[in-house]
Amino acid sequence: MGLKSRLRLISLLPITMLFLLSGYFLYTSYLDNKQTEEIKKRLELNSYLNDVITQVAKERGMTSIYLGSKGKLIKNSLDKQRKVVNNSINRLYNYLKQNPKFQQESKLFLSNLKEIPKIRKKVDELKIDFKKVFFDFYTDAINTALIGLKRFWIHVCQSII
Repeated sequence: MGLKSRLRLISLLPITMLFLLSGYFLYTSYLDNKQTEEIKKRLELNSYLNDVITQVAKERGMTSIYLGSKGKLIKNSLDKQRKVVNNSINRLYNYLKQNPKFQQESKLFLSNLKEIPKIRKKVDELKIDFKKVFFDFYTDAINTALIGLKRFWIHVCQSII
């Protein structure tokens, strides 16, 4: 065995280690990047959910005033707020169409949102009890979304740790 063969054999171990380490670091970087993208998508979903929650809460307050005044106050403001809520909900639906993996975990909240037109009609006709609207519908819809946001943050915290 010549000197060249020995040098090649000796240099083969560090080169192999270099390739293995670089492969390991490349793989862990890929996993970190994938996790970061997932968190980014969830933060976007969080933003849309937060907007819907905020707008629905405003509508809830205005609906309370409207029902309390027997339909005499803030009808125009309530109608404007309803349009804002509808736009917010549509943005959420569009986001979920683009990211179908979040549809399943948002299913319960979305089913509550689909009830809004029925509730609004009863409110406009003053054919619904304040307690039913305020506590049973709006508060339940908002709480369902907040539970979803709580799950989101738990998921984020667990994935970071």
